[in-house]
Amino acid sequence: MDENNPNNHSEISLHLAAAVQFEHVTASFIQQSCLAWGLPEEAAASLAQAGQQIFAHLAQTELQDHPVKLVCKGDPSYGRVDIIFSGRESAAHGHASLTSAIHKSTRHHNHPFHGGNTHRLIEHIALAIAVGQVDRFSTTLEKTNVTRLTLIREKTYPEEIAIVPLPLSHQIRVFRLATPQEIPLLIRYARQKYSPAYLPPVFRYPDNVADRLRRGETHAIVGVSENGELCGAIFWESTQRKVIQCTGPYVFTPGRGQPEALMEGLLHALAKHPVVCLLNTNPTPDFPAQTWEKAGSLKIQPGDASAPLERDVYIRSMIEDPGCIVWAHPDLHPYLQAQYHRLALPRELRPAPEMDVQGDAILSVDYERDENRISLRPLDAGVTNRQTLAEHVALLRDQDIQMILFEMDLGVPIQTSFTPALLQTGFVPRVLLPHAGEGDLVLFQFNPEQVYQANLHGAV
Repeated sequence: MDENNPNNHSEISLHLAAAVQFEHVTASFIQQSCLAWGLPEEAAASLAQAGQQIFAHLAQTELQDHPVKLVCKGDPSYGRVDIIFSGRESAAHGHASLTSAIHKSTRHHNHPFHGGNTHRLIEHIALAIAVGQVDRFSTTLEKTNVTRLTLIREKTYPEEIAIVPLPLSHQIRVFRLATPQEIPLLIRYARQKYSPAYLPPVFRYPDNVADRLRRGETHAIVGVSENGELCGAIFWESTQRKVIQCTGPYVFTPGRGQPEALMEGLLHALAKHPVVCLLNTNPTPDFPAQTWEKAGSLKIQPGDASAPLERDVYIRSMIEDPGCIVWAHPDLHPYLQAQYHRLALPRELRPAPEMDVQGDAILSVDYERDENRISLRPLDAGVTNRQTLAEHVALLRDQDIQMILFEMDLGVPIQTSFTPALLQTGFVPRVLLPHAGEGDLVLFQFNPEQVYQANLHGAV
């Protein structure tokens, strides 16, 4: 965060009961908070409307009249609201009203939802609302059975179309962190040098990236020549997790060893961070693949909004690998054995111990609008693993989400019980990230063709 910007420390909270008479109070609280921070009226109204609609649905579940906390924060570039409440018991009024509520929140009326606990209901409704109105959305269920829905709306940015000449040929002499003022020029250089297929979609809006850097969400290391020209850059995202995702390197001037030098600059910048693994899901043609390990591949949405492309994913471990035990369902053993052998990682595969699984499966959701991507993470397994996955996939496909990922932590035994449901629902294991969670992480990606093949063979 920019310590010189007091707005970064602004936070306003409101405690009230989940009751329909407070629906407009909720909207006014969110909108007026955002306007006070200087967020443009259109963005503030959009966030307020999404929050109001979610609160209205909360008031129609068994959480009616239960305490709800709203927390707003923001600055002139974005607004954020957290909707926080307790409880995950079964919904009392059955699936009819739930299905109706979801259908009213989406464009179409063809995805199934068959009832279940309150968390699942609210997550589905909130996701359906958020996808159309906010830029980022996430749901989490905390250990104290507290559910947190987070909605973020950024101001509208003009798409950058300016063309600038690349800097003259100079060798990188020094590395430093980029400033927000330098971001537009760095991105213009990158757009001039590289095809849109190698650029994140958000690079269409340089001022957005600059604001994210100013807020501490994005970082960049820049290579500078002797005369102060910007010769190259690497971007990475802030995270509370053990993996940092980077993009690049973006090399603007020719010269031997420039990409490797930029990567070394990144490693130096992250030397004091508690990171176990670097992940690059969108390497450029200048990426020094020989110093990284290929972790798999993903279908990504390129920056020019064309058809998804198959893109190799690379990792670089930041720690020594001492070997470990991983929990895995037998259906995943062939994939894991092949990956561990290729990466020369010492692992002992063990079946998860028998567990008394009851109730509904619960997933957390992270939505990124500019990437058109959803990441699902299991919070709790249940007897509805397959049904829960199918409902999520139906809703997300209904919303035209192009990239649906599922993260499985092999250090959490109960998560392995999702394996049959994932394979039957059309998910494919694509990427292995060592030590990225409690244990190794496996990224599954939804592939509609797998659903078709499974139907052909009677698996679904």
